[in-house]
Amino acid sequence: MLRKQIKYLMVCSFLALPCVMQAQDDVTNAFDDLKRQGTVNEQDSEMRRVASSDAVKRLIQENPEAGYFCFTEDREHDIRMTDAIPVRWVERSADSRTKFRGDCLPGEFYTWQVGIFAPYETLSDVSVIFSDWKNEKGNKIPASAFRCFNLGGTDTNGQSFKKTVNVSKGNVQALWIGSNVPVTASGVYKGKVTIKAADAKPVEIACELTVQGSPIANHGDNEGWRKTRLRWLDSSIGNADEPTAPYVPVQLQKQKISWLGGTMELSKEGLPQSLSTRYDQSNQLNDQSNNPVLAGEMRFVIETENGEEVLKPGSLRITGRNNASVNWIATRKNRNFEVQCSGKFGFDGLVDYQIQVKSLGDVKVKDIRLEIPYTSYAAKYMMGLGHKGGFRPDSVINWQWNVDKHQDKIWMGNINAGLNFCFKDENYVRPLVNIYYGLGKLNLPASWGNANKGGIDILPDKDGTVLMTAYSGERTMQKGDVLHYNFNMLVTPVKPLNLKELAEKRFYHSNSDVSAGYIPAALEAGANMINIHHKKDVYPFINYPYYDEAVPDLKRFISDAHSKDLDVRLYYTTRELTV
Repeated sequence: MLRKQIKYLMVCSFLALPCVMQAQDDVTNAFDDLKRQGTVNEQDSEMRRVASSDAVKRLIQENPEAGYFCFTEDREHDIRMTDAIPVRWVERSADSRTKFRGDCLPGEFYTWQVGIFAPYETLSDVSVIFSDWKNEKGNKIPASAFRCFNLGGTDTNGQSFKKTVNVSKGNVQALWIGSNVPVTASGVYKGKVTIKAADAKPVEIACELTVQGSPIANHGDNEGWRKTRLRWLDSSIGNADEPTAPYVPVQLQKQKISWLGGTMELSKEGLPQSLSTRYDQSNQLNDQSNNPVLAGEMRFVIETENGEEVLKPGSLRITGRNNASVNWIATRKNRNFEVQCSGKFGFDGLVDYQIQVKSLGDVKVKDIRLEIPYTSYAAKYMMGLGHKGGFRPDSVINWQWNVDKHQDKIWMGNINAGLNFCFKDENYVRPLVNIYYGLGKLNLPASWGNANKGGIDILPDKDGTVLMTAYSGERTMQKGDVLHYNFNMLVTPVKPLNLKELAEKRFYHSNSDVSAGYIPAALEAGANMINIHHKKDVYPFINYPYYDEAVPDLKRFISDAHSKDLDVRLYYTTRELTV
């Protein structure tokens, strides 16, 4: 039965999509892959050849004054092991371990490493201090040009951060160092790098960097072996707080927020009291369209044995505003609870809510819940909570939390008006999907989930409206306890459909690992874009199109496709990289 269902879904999917799939006639197995493209041989690399126990004992007997060892390494010998040291380290003289010599081109972002080995005791709070590096003419690469990636950088929000690095007894810590070499640099630059740790003597490393040749393009990023792409870790690309096309700046008028797709008005509690979209039945923007999603205001309710808690509302304060978003906060309070509701509305219609409930005494709670009243129009279809999509059932829906089922989201709406919710708490970590779910399951939110006492009820009313209630059930809160009832709310549609592009873009996706036949087959099928999945002969390594050995073949393939008016799309996801 399951096989029939899967087959049916696959057939329906293929019929619905403008995409051509090639049969797996030329699919190769892993052994053929090795014959065709070789292997990285990571396990056989020089940096994984473990030093013998006798060699390590002799090294430890040296008992250096600092109480730990430092080993310099160039960028071609990545430090891989954290619980052992490689043979090449024990073969080096004591003097050479703390000297570094390298060479690079002008304009390059130069990277190298220092490996710290702590055989005697744990090292705490490791730090790195750089000096200016000067050449024979007195020109310098300033200390400010150097950075250690392990000790800090720029996070995904564009904010600077620092990281504490400790090295456990018997372990190895790699410190990757990088610096921008001026495009005008030339000669031999000499300087010092000092490694320090709390309650330990510093180790001074004498450094020489020879800079010669023609300036290199793109700081060396075109060639992966140079490791210049490490600086991409500190990239701020994509952090500009501005709407992207086709979105427009978010507007705010008193408590009403307007964006590309509609309007939302906030109550004094900080929750939506009205929300509507302005799309027509073709999901095109239409100023004459007004599609109410909410039948009334959303309510966040705390119920005890004495009934619903009456919380005195404070003022709704706008805490931030720019073209991309609006932030606000609203606080309510009584003698038992303090509730703080923080919200952020993004230009794409994604609303991030963080509701914090603090207990001001010991209280028995009957329920804490969020009530969302939908209009009849905006409750026609639903997907989530075990429902695969289609019409919303007319019956009452009772759903409870169960992390084994990987369910924390619910969409309910119509073609041109709806809401997609994701319920979570402060410990939310995005779970892995499909075959990887067992390796990273959903975290049950302590607030909404409440040890599986929580759930979601969807109740149709006689007047056609539908009440969705996300409840959490009974619990006892001690004085000072804080619960985080967070959720995301995405207003749908997200953006207007580009019907012309949908009709004209036709994909060709082959299951064969051999790319020689892709272009002729795509042309014969009438496709105008070719998908290239990883593990193909022109893209052999998963999710990394910039791998040096693959780039020439990949560029040739793309150029050939472009010459025949075919576009190429490379698979470049992050899911597998994080497993």
